[in-house]
Amino acid sequence: MIIIVLLLSVKRTYQHNLENAEAIASSMSLFIPEKLFTQTKTVDTSEKIYNDIILGLSTYVSAEEDIAAVKIVYIKDYILQLLISTDPSDTSVDNVLYKTVYEQNMVNSSSLKLNELKNGKWLVAIPISDTDTNEVIGILSAEFYTQKWYEDFIKEVIWGLSISSIILIIWFGIINASQKNIKLRLEKSQLLESENKLKESETMFRTIFNQAQIGISINTVNKNIVTDTGSVFTVNKAYEKITGYTKEQLRNIHWKDLTYKEDLSKEIQLMDDYLSNKIKGYVLEKRIILADGTISWTNIIISDLHITNGEDRKYICILKDISKRKLMEQSLQESERSKSILLNNIPGMAFRAKLDNNRTMEFISEGCYDLTGYKSDYFLNKKDMSYYSIIDNKYLETVKRNWQKSILYKTRCSLEYEIRTASGKKKWVFEQGQAVYNDNGEAEIIEGLVIDINARKEHELRLRYINDHNQLTGINNKKYFQDLIDKEIEEGISGSKAVLLLNLRNFSLLNVIYGYT
Repeated sequence: MIIIVLLLSVKRTYQHNLENAEAIASSMSLFIPEKLFTQTKTVDTSEKIYNDIILGLSTYVSAEEDIAAVKIVYIKDYILQLLISTDPSDTSVDNVLYKTVYEQNMVNSSSLKLNELKNGKWLVAIPISDTDTNEVIGILSAEFYTQKWYEDFIKEVIWGLSISSIILIIWFGIINASQKNIKLRLEKSQLLESENKLKESETMFRTIFNQAQIGISINTVNKNIVTDTGSVFTVNKAYEKITGYTKEQLRNIHWKDLTYKEDLSKEIQLMDDYLSNKIKGYVLEKRIILADGTISWTNIIISDLHITNGEDRKYICILKDISKRKLMEQSLQESERSKSILLNNIPGMAFRAKLDNNRTMEFISEGCYDLTGYKSDYFLNKKDMSYYSIIDNKYLETVKRNWQKSILYKTRCSLEYEIRTASGKKKWVFEQGQAVYNDNGEAEIIEGLVIDINARKEHELRLRYINDHNQLTGINNKKYFQDLIDKEIEEGISGSKAVLLLNLRNFSLLNVIYGYT
């Protein structure tokens, strides 16, 4: 029984220290600005943001005896780069962190935490995510001395032994008053130490709270945003700037009054789930009503502070203005909608194709069916059923050569040819387009438009036939031969030629009398 009590005490101490370490690392990662991670290779140590962060972290590490060092690691394309370390001797990412980050796939998950024992120290790593994309952009790594943890284990063992001693007193009647006095002295010492650490932590938190570029408010459930204007930790300057309200004005405003009515019901449901402990917090994009009456998009994060319960339960609200991002998203959606309407109403088939031998289609507009008789899916990304397969064979090589020439000289390609539709009929079409080039001048894809010119082409061919043939005999007329001779002269074709002339002056009369067969 004594062994069981000791094991439970040790487990509880371990869990407490681990949770405390994760909480400290999480709180530090919360106030690391995203601007730090815009550095791609090296960090300019003369920049204010670097000096502020390294000063804050170094001060905190110096004040916390349990913390050996704090590092900030930048992640890009699965490469880890050390940005900041409170230990000057650290110049790179250690292998323990590097290996475990990839084993736990920490790069692709913002919820994973790393806890590893390394060289007599306990390593705790917390991912730092982009608040817009939720992509992991960095890691905050904190190393804790295990000596304090072992001391806590010893204290818990003493506590377990004291409990076990009570049981032994019943059996053996032994009074152990000295152990109780030792325990009281230890608790008193711990209390004084905790008070000192609390003061230091409060100083650091106040600095971060006031200088953060994101809005932060400490709220009490079912009460207005600010309940005590005299308190330092109510709302910071960034919160006032985002909402347009002063701290004094927020004293008379509830978060429901600040929330746009169309987003209110969703947040009320989330808040009810939070208050009923169904969730530990929530993240929500919502609109708020600013002091000037305008509407602004924001991203909020609600998380429990675990300070008090019941009616005085407190939580932290982190507020970020995302109006510009939302405006860009709306503009993009409107652009895509307009483009879709335009493409679907073009009298023909718009396309985007790869530069391969089969001209594999990546995009085809809905006009494909009216033009070819095939659904657009028939050609999309299918190398065995390419658009080239419906072009009449006598035009196929010409089409390919024209496109090759157009890509080579970076000109527009325009040509006419016949296709065979799904019904088997031939149809004349006109195609025009050009290649799209990358920054290196290399063609990547071709884009263009194919339209139906069958009626115009048949009329054109009919007029050409009438122009070049005698209507009664169907024989090529004088103009045809004259054009043929002029073309040969223009192209420099020489050689012996024979011309046969027939006098058809009385042909019309003979045709009337005898007819034409």
